[in-house]
Amino acid sequence: MQILVNGIISGTAIAILALAFQCIYLPTRVFFIGMAGVYAMTPFVAWSVLKAGGGWWLAIPAATITAVVLCLLCEWLIHRPMEKKKASSPAHLIASLGASIVLVQITAMIWGNDTKSLRIGLDTVVHVGKVIVTGAQWVTLGAGAALIAGFWALLMKSDLGLRLRALADNPIQFALFGYNIHLYRTYSFVVGGLLAAAASLVTAYDVGFDPHTGLHAVLLAVVAVIIGGRGSFVGPVLGGCCLLGLVRAQVVWHWSARWQKAVTFAMLAFVLLLRCPTGCWDGRRDWRPPNELPHPLTDLLRHLPDRCPESKSDRGLYRYVDACSSLRSTQSVVTPTPFCPSILAGGSFQLLRSEHPSLPSSA
Repeated sequence: MQILVNGIISGTAIAILALAFQCIYLPTRVFFIGMAGVYAMTPFVAWSVLKAGGGWWLAIPAATITAVVLCLLCEWLIHRPMEKKKASSPAHLIASLGASIVLVQITAMIWGNDTKSLRIGLDTVVHVGKVIVTGAQWVTLGAGAALIAGFWALLMKSDLGLRLRALADNPIQFALFGYNIHLYRTYSFVVGGLLAAAASLVTAYDVGFDPHTGLHAVLLAVVAVIIGGRGSFVGPVLGGCCLLGLVRAQVVWHWSARWQKAVTFAMLAFVLLLRCPTGCWDGRRDWRPPNELPHPLTDLLRHLPDRCPESKSDRGLYRYVDACSSLRSTQSVVTPTPFCPSILAGGSFQLLRSEHPSLPSSA
């Protein structure tokens, strides 16, 4: 039982960071290794505030804001200009890795390479039957459960979550609905930065931190994403909390902590070779057949009458879906406009206008 509890708690921290990575990767398709630098710098900001006499009420917001700002700077200064120039995915990866190296070196120059801790003194211990749980582990478990539940509510119950899922599904169709892709890319980096800051702080509070812990933590998060399922937001939780955490705890208990990395990447190889590259939980399995619109974009159409009052009839909506689907494979650059049907060009827009003559002929 003790192994199970330890595995779930350590896996929760991995799952939070994996969610942060996935929240950026799915909507933007940026393999954001720069999160390693953000992860490394965040606890040092909190530590500095605490050393200066500020309480946790000031240290946590300061560290969180720092993480979000760093993520936004990476997007605005690196990835958005590269996206406008149609840079390839490997180019984004190399640029992100460079950003991580720069942030780690800045952290080391300012605060040094020594290991530090956010905790002062001995930790408290709680006995639950035969299971021993430390105070730091309770913090990790409670914060992880709250963050995962909050992220699920944001993703499934809010308009922002719906639009992020739609952007992750198909950016071209999302632009055809009239939404600003760059704005929602920014939102994904903000949410990712918030989750990355939380994962960094709870881990630093539990086991300490130094400037070079970020890359290892992010690699674990990437493994959790790939094992759990890189096409969904459920996969990181499944891979981090239920698989990596439990297996790594078993390895430490029965063998040695030195085998953790070997077993972790052996699991990754096993899943890629014997299961499939999409991981244990394929996000597409809950979607409609390929010739139909996936759920996020279908749900987004339900909000279309609010933006386009003339499209309230069901028949008009279905014609609009067909028009969008006919443009699914287009490679042209789509410029978002505030009025969604009017961005359909030529025959596709005429299909909609034939049933709704009141629609304008241009944006």
